[in-house]
Amino acid sequence: MEQWEAEAAEAHAAWAPFSAAVAAVAVAGPGPVAGAAEDLRRAMYALDQAAVAWHEAARVAGRGNLAEFDEKYMEAVAAKREPGKVF
Repeated sequence: MEQWEAEAAEAHAAWAPFSAAVAAVAVAGPGPVAGAAEDLRRAMYALDQAAVAWHEAARVAGRGNLAEFDEKYMEAVAAKREPGKVF
């Protein structure tokens, strides 16, 4: 449980610099790079939401083996790969 809390806190703390970087690219451009950054931000947000859902379910269940949430999380991981490569 402590490890889950630490990982969740670390992921939450990473959002501020990541969001600031996406905003800076949106302002500075060029346009295709800004678009790629926004696509990556959306994919990372979906991944974050999947992680939050898993974390909440794991806290309630008291365990981390949650097949439904694991599958959704891994789908979000896969979905961020292409935007990450493009950016």
